[in-house]
Amino acid sequence: MELKIDEKLDTLFSFLKLHQKQKILVFFSSRKQVRFAYQAFKSLKVSENLLEFHGKMEQNKRTAIYFQFVEKKNAVLLSTDISARGVDFPAVDWVI
Repeated sequence: MELKIDEKLDTLFSFLKLHQKQKILVFFSSRKQVRFAYQAFKSLKVSENLLEFHGKMEQNKRTAIYFQFVEKKNAVLLSTDISARGVDFPAVDWVI
């Protein structure tokens, strides 16, 4: 699916709201995009299990978030490509 840039966050918000009972991994191009989406979606209460994951986090925090995401039945992980480099997330329903 291709979207115009001004439609992306609205469409993502709608998608996440419709799929709250699933595990979703969303990739962003930069840490700033992850932070922005995380803060916006957290304030809009898009999911009880909303997590962020990027390279500027300390390793122990990234590890803790990894295990939180893996253990949850449904969650949304907003991430940079750091999670695409050899990190295995089992039982993910959607990758965006």
